[in-house]
Amino acid sequence: STQSTWAYGVMSHLLSVYSVGFVSLIACQMLNNQPMTVLFTRILMHESFLSYGLNSLSSLRLGSSLSLVLASNVGGNVTLIGALAGIMWSSILSRHDVPMNYLSFAKLGCLHMPIVMMVSLFVLWIELIIIYPS
Repeated sequence: STQSTWAYGVMSHLLSVYSVGFVSLIACQMLNNQPMTVLFTRILMHESFLSYGLNSLSSLRLGSSLSLVLASNVGGNVTLIGALAGIMWSSILSRHDVPMNYLSFAKLGCLHMPIVMMVSLFVLWIELIIIYPS
């Protein structure tokens, strides 16, 4: 029925947006945001991934790609190693005798960035279901 098709589309978008978003956010902390983005873009664009169904559903592919963009930007703010800018910023602060260590940065980042990510992904999901109502 039309309602079940709509519900399937809405839930598919929700799952793709949040799963790619949070897996990417976590990967930023292990790989840094730039290498993570290169790796995950290659995965999203790989023919095996596209043959799984996202080639025909361009809105799911778009949602996954935009989630990756969000995670790449937000992920750099969770820990100092999440982005090269964090490492450089920490170095500049230490030269000016401003205390900022990995643990204090990570405490703030882990407290705030998951909330920022959840809200950002929610807005992205809403935009996708409005633009692509299925």
